[in-house]
Amino acid sequence: MSLETNTVRKISFVIGISVLLTSCSGQTGLEYPFSSTDAADTPAQFDNVDLGSGIGPLDQFILRISNLQWIPADALNDIGAVAASMGLREFAEMETRNSFEREEFVASCMHDLGFEYTPSPVTTTVVASQPGTFIPSGSREWAEQFGFGQSTTNALSRVSREYRIVRSYDTDILDAQDMLLGQMSGPERQAWDDALNRRPDSIENWPTTPEEAKERMGCSWLFWFLREQQLEQPEFAGIRALVLEEFPRILENDYRFQQINTDWSRCMVERGYPGWISPSLTSRVFRQLYVQSFDGEPFDVETFVGWDWDAHPDGPPDVERSGLRAHEIDTAVASWDCRQQVDYDTTWQRLNFEIQQEFIDQHWLDLEEWERSVEAQRR
Repeated sequence: MSLETNTVRKISFVIGISVLLTSCSGQTGLEYPFSSTDAADTPAQFDNVDLGSGIGPLDQFILRISNLQWIPADALNDIGAVAASMGLREFAEMETRNSFEREEFVASCMHDLGFEYTPSPVTTTVVASQPGTFIPSGSREWAEQFGFGQSTTNALSRVSREYRIVRSYDTDILDAQDMLLGQMSGPERQAWDDALNRRPDSIENWPTTPEEAKERMGCSWLFWFLREQQLEQPEFAGIRALVLEEFPRILENDYRFQQINTDWSRCMVERGYPGWISPSLTSRVFRQLYVQSFDGEPFDVETFVGWDWDAHPDGPPDVERSGLRAHEIDTAVASWDCRQQVDYDTTWQRLNFEIQQEFIDQHWLDLEEWERSVEAQRR
């Protein structure tokens, strides 16, 4: 059995990490760059989803209730598409608000512990690229150059996309913070770092309550832990499990998806690429292969950072991945051709949206109550 087949069978569906908003005492006086809105006063919008966006109605609910902290697994490689499907301004506002809230929390938390910390939030904007300046990410040309975008990560970092996500911050604040840290003694700096970044060294020691988290975590990790805790309200455990655990299984086991995956897989066999189950799992397998290719290998950070990637895109000898990259690109092109042959993308998206809407129609009351509860806690 091939390595790809073995890896395919081991990879499970993943939606992403889940974190929600909490609050902390104290104010830092940050000026939020967008006009304020109260999402709790706006009914959940499940209708009028653009079929060309790639993000279905349940996906949009997940993005909204989690403040972008849950990203559908198949959208992880194209956050610009997520922004486009949500609305560019809404995405930018939500991501910026997340950063401001995190920095306010951390600054107040550090102050409570007796440490100075100047918040340095990131402001996000999303800009649509001009026609002709980018390669459409769903095109065959994209597959020919970048495969699934896994082992070609370094090349992708220098390529224009349909939407550019620009994140900016105040360098004066960062410079002032660096100057402050530079004036500390070694023990003072260690105590400051510990207050900010401390976390358990193993999953066995991971906290299960806010009280434990405050003892074991620095302010930056405490922020994320408390967000996660807010999501785990006992009264909504049922609908949470349905959304995060049961719905992915519904998609995976639906006979209609199994049929189009079978059609695609048969085409791949005919083209000389046996063992693949579905396009999305194929992409994740190459991500896994790329990560595994670094196991046990010496890593020279200075050489890697200083490398001329434009002149030598395969990288320095100790991180050379040309063989894996070529395999990924060849497989991605075959996958693209097979998706076209069996009309995979259009069929998959139509079925995905239909099943998401069926799920929402069945559970809309619980979903709306869950969202209202989360929004009330964000005030």
